[in-house]
Amino acid sequence: MFYSKKKCQLLLQATYTRYLKKEATLSPEVKTKLKEALLQLETSIHQSDKKKMVEAAKSIQALKKEHLAKSTRELLVEWSLGIAVALLVAVLVRPMVFELYVVPTGSMRPTILEQDRLFVTKTAFGINVPLVPKQFYFDRSLVNRCDGVAFTGENLDIPNVDVMNFYIFPAKKQLVKRLIGKPGDVLYFYGGQIYGVDADGNDISSLLQPKYLSHITHVPFITFEGKVKTPPSSKQEIATPSLFYQYGMPVAELDAITRSMVHGKLFPQKNEDGSSRTFSHYYDMWGISNYGMVRLLTADQAKKFQANIPKNIEHTAVLEIRHHPNIYNASISMDIQGRARPHLGVFTSYLPLSTKHMQNIFTHMTTMRFIVQDGKFFQYSYEGIRKSYHRYAPSFAGVPNGTYEFENGQAYKIHSMGFRSKVPSTHPLMRFSEEKTRFFFNLGIEMFSPFEPSSPDDILRPSRYTFFNNGDLYLLGHSIVSKNDPQMAYFINREYEKQESGTKLRPYPPFEDPGPPLKNDGSVDVEKVRNNGLLVPEDHYLALGDNYEASLDCRDFGFLPQQNIRGAPSFIFWPISKRFGGFPQPPMHLFNLPRIIMWSLVLIALIAYSVTSRKKRNRPITFE
Repeated sequence: MFYSKKKCQLLLQATYTRYLKKEATLSPEVKTKLKEALLQLETSIHQSDKKKMVEAAKSIQALKKEHLAKSTRELLVEWSLGIAVALLVAVLVRPMVFELYVVPTGSMRPTILEQDRLFVTKTAFGINVPLVPKQFYFDRSLVNRCDGVAFTGENLDIPNVDVMNFYIFPAKKQLVKRLIGKPGDVLYFYGGQIYGVDADGNDISSLLQPKYLSHITHVPFITFEGKVKTPPSSKQEIATPSLFYQYGMPVAELDAITRSMVHGKLFPQKNEDGSSRTFSHYYDMWGISNYGMVRLLTADQAKKFQANIPKNIEHTAVLEIRHHPNIYNASISMDIQGRARPHLGVFTSYLPLSTKHMQNIFTHMTTMRFIVQDGKFFQYSYEGIRKSYHRYAPSFAGVPNGTYEFENGQAYKIHSMGFRSKVPSTHPLMRFSEEKTRFFFNLGIEMFSPFEPSSPDDILRPSRYTFFNNGDLYLLGHSIVSKNDPQMAYFINREYEKQESGTKLRPYPPFEDPGPPLKNDGSVDVEKVRNNGLLVPEDHYLALGDNYEASLDCRDFGFLPQQNIRGAPSFIFWPISKRFGGFPQPPMHLFNLPRIIMWSLVLIALIAYSVTSRKKRNRPITFE
């Protein structure tokens, strides 16, 4: 055993303290031996005599083991006190200074992937109160749009929010998203981007879409209907009314009058000055009309629509686009829980795609992480494959077992500890086929067979979205069908024909590119944004995931209360990859008031501990 001077000092003080505690139970002979050994070690330490110091330390170790050994009860008490102190420090450090996160889901892809390790600073915006969602101090001026933000799920409408810290203490899930809107901001979604004005009417659009986040796009909803709540009792075997929530707010209600008649209404939304406004249509809210939910139809389904497409329009596949959700075209149908209830009306359009378009989709294919086992595909879970998934696992032959993901057309194999490697171009996942493109486009987020277009229920739609930007149709965040393609010209003409056939009571709104909310001079149309945008309420923030296709964020559980904010991710430290380094966000203030206060307290505590320990180590040995 190596005996340094510091180690000998600690041994001297520990044995001396133990001797004083046990002195009354020791025999005179043993006390004499221990006193001599302790004084010898003290003298050799003062004289820096290494040889004598080691000899004395070994002698004390033997005497201590023989005569001063701790009882089982003492060891248990000491161990318990040590654990208690460690937990107390952790309880104070984790919410108030810093914490290390292991990311379980892909809601922030591609910025953060599953199994990434993050350093989260808890002093980015304020000083937190431990154990409860509250701050001793919070500085709004430190909060920047596009900052990463860590927050607690306590008191938010989030499923399975309860967790256990250290396997002992009940706690709430901690989430990481990107902070988009501040209190008083009004935001409008178009073309995967967000345009906005702040509470003072200033254009903040450039702050919402900085160049380093140009690859990140946003969609204003998770599903058209958001969260749907129905009463426990049914009327005429119909669960009615259906109450629709977006961003945690009630936005519409549908009530079944009869089995074939549905009455709907929109709820007023707050303006910046506190007054109320009611949108003309459900799809007018926040730019919802600029987006559609899509899937690629199976070959058999596509035949029905391809028969009416002119022969001069090249096509091998059909993209189904559901758009313009509304209350005037509502109907009663079954939902995923097997209940008959009122559903929002939607319009459906069909866009013919050529092989070139399908290859373009495959070139930009992005999925969630998935597990392949004996030809079955499962969505990745941090806990492994859940047994309940096997029944609904889709199948696709020819892919070797393993864990994989697609990112912008490149397939990766996932290894232990979150490392990943590109699969070669000869791998079955990388070989293009229209069938494979359809499979991963429709199922690549959920990997759940009820989302297949051929599913008997045909209720669910995959989390795939489309939007126009500068006339081009975007899928997977990239331009897939150009405005100059003959397929696009055919599609837009068909939309206008359907618009002309609409009625005053049931108008058909074409799915087309309305253009961004800009004036002729290129400046933001503040009036349009304010009239149609999403208002962030006072003392709340809008936080969205970078992976809009699979992110549980404010679109689902509502605006983020200021009191729930606990800090910000600052560094991705594992695995060693291109993501290693600082979290992509606006520069954070290195020396802000919360950080200066908390780190000063930590430094004072460390200095006090160091001084106390030094004094204790150098305490003279005295005997009566």
